[in-house]
Amino acid sequence: MDIRLYTALVVVWFGLSSGQDLCFLQEGGSTISFFVKEDLAVNSTVGELKIKGTMYEDIELTLYDQDVVELQVKNGTAYLVLVSPLDKEGILGPDQFTTSVLCEGLNSSDPGISIPINIRV
Repeated sequence: MDIRLYTALVVVWFGLSSGQDLCFLQEGGSTISFFVKEDLAVNSTVGELKIKGTMYEDIELTLYDQDVVELQVKNGTAYLVLVSPLDKEGILGPDQFTTSVLCEGLNSSDPGISIPINIRV
């Protein structure tokens, strides 16, 4: 490995350790997909956003796209809750949708990170 490349990797790694990575996904990646049953009841949990930071201690999560009425972030948690029905045939509700959750550091002047969320029946 070229020594210059190694040095650049070290700089990037240590640059993120100061708390800038609190909105990063724990498993890596940049998007989350959830596959749910068609009969998932309204007000049921779709899934949890596994983010490095802790809600209301160092991060806050909000729906980035407020026009999506099928989903909400459960107050004070990283859980996504279904608020309208889904339908595989697309008659009673959508069979899939995409939205984003905005993660912002509470004690940071850095801009928030948008995390794309895909939901499919």
